[in-house]
Amino acid sequence: MSAGWSADIRLYRYNDENGQLVISTQVPLRYARSGYEVIDSKGKVLEVIEPELAGDALLARERQQSQEQQARTAREHREREGRELLKMYGSVDGVDRAETRQLAEMDAQIAIEQGSIQRLRVQREGKEARAAAIERSGRNVPEGLLQEFAGIDVQVVHHLDKIAKLEQEKRLLAGRYGEKRELVRQMLGEMTGIERNRELILASQDLVGRWQPVNTGETGVSYWHVRDDGAFLLMKEQLDQEEQLLGRWSLDRRNRIVVVYHRREQRLGDGSLQSSPVGREERYQVLDRLENDDLLVSLDDQVVQLSRQ
Repeated sequence: MSAGWSADIRLYRYNDENGQLVISTQVPLRYARSGYEVIDSKGKVLEVIEPELAGDALLARERQQSQEQQARTAREHREREGRELLKMYGSVDGVDRAETRQLAEMDAQIAIEQGSIQRLRVQREGKEARAAAIERSGRNVPEGLLQEFAGIDVQVVHHLDKIAKLEQEKRLLAGRYGEKRELVRQMLGEMTGIERNRELILASQDLVGRWQPVNTGETGVSYWHVRDDGAFLLMKEQLDQEEQLLGRWSLDRRNRIVVVYHRREQRLGDGSLQSSPVGREERYQVLDRLENDDLLVSLDDQVVQLSRQ
């Protein structure tokens, strides 16, 4: 290799048909298809050109790429669905409550159908008694009365079908809510390990408004209200008590909401209001802002997703 070659010259390294390593200023097409390396005059690899695939190898790569794309699409769809479920239900308990409500509604519908069947059967018994009296008198049961029997039987079958469909829907519902419950649980578990977005830049105005948690977790936070005049209100619900903390807030350079609380108001179980002074500082780290402008905030060692109302 000539010492006079420029340092930025591009050379090509490949194997010929005998397996011998060749370095040249160009690559014949018959060798290029087998792959080669682009190097500089000092032998440093600048680029690697992979071999062209054909036949079964090409099909295998295309199949693998298709499977990887399908997996990415499924993962992205599941993540979107998880975020929507988390926003809708807020917690695993929220999923349980929704399932209980829907099952109760379906049970109520089943009870209505059963009531309709009972009324139809009472009607049929009355008509059967009438038909029996007619037969005892030696007369034939009128055709119209027989048609009424058939009509009642059709209605009973209709209501029984509706009950069967509702029972089947209840069984399917348990499976669907089981999937929702697991997905919400996974989303909440993943959120506990979220790292702070160090490229996030927030201004104080970005935080002004009433914010409600999407996932309350164990924090008990109902909402907090950030005002542009510096006032801050945090509302919590714990057991049979409602607690309201009032203070002043600011935003530091690390995207932390710094709140100095000065008063606590508690609504007790008997409805009475208890007010007491406090003097403590809390710092709530804003971890990230989502595409829908929701905030992820570290609160009481948990990651809480806040949505502006």
